[in-house]
Amino acid sequence: MLNTNVETVDVELCLADEIDTADFADELVGGKVNSVKIMARNVRSVSAATFSTLKNVNTFWFMCSKVSSLDAATLSHMTELKSLRLSKNELSALEPTLLNGLTNLELISLAENRLAELSPYAFTGLTNLTSLNLSTNSIESLEDTSFSCLTKLEYLSLTGKILINIFIRACKLNF
Repeated sequence: MLNTNVETVDVELCLADEIDTADFADELVGGKVNSVKIMARNVRSVSAATFSTLKNVNTFWFMCSKVSSLDAATLSHMTELKSLRLSKNELSALEPTLLNGLTNLELISLAENRLAELSPYAFTGLTNLTSLNLSTNSIESLEDTSFSCLTKLEYLSLTGKILINIFIRACKLNF
C-alpha cells in the first residue's frame, strides 16, 4: 500500500503495453497525490476509466507513449488540473470535448504529437489558460477563432509546419 502522504507519483513504463487502472488506482484513492507523471513508451491505448481515480491531481503528465487518441471522458474527472502535458505521444486527433470542464487549466502541452487538425472548440471554457504548446505537430491550418476564448493566454508555441501555413494565410489576407 502506498503511503497516503505521497504528493507526487512518477511512473516509467518501459516494457508495458497497457496501463491498467488497478495497477495504481487503489493506492491513489483518498490520498493527497497532486502530481502524476507517466512515461509509457509502449502503451498504445488508454481507456476512459484508466485515470478515473485521479480526481485531486493538479499536474498530470502522460508522455512518450504510442497512444493515438484519448476518449473524451479520459480527463473529465480531473477538475483541479492546472498543468497538462500530453507531449511526445502519437496523438493524431484531439476529441473536441476532451478538455471540457477543466476550467482550472493554466498550461497545456500537446507538443510532438501527430495532430493534423484541431476543432475550433477544443479550448472552449479554458479561461485560465496562460500557456499552450502545439509545436511539432502536423496541423496544416487553424480556424481564426481557435484561440479567441483564451483571454489569459500569454504563451503560444506553434513552431514547425503549422507556423508556415499560418504565415502563408496571413500574407494572403494582407495582399
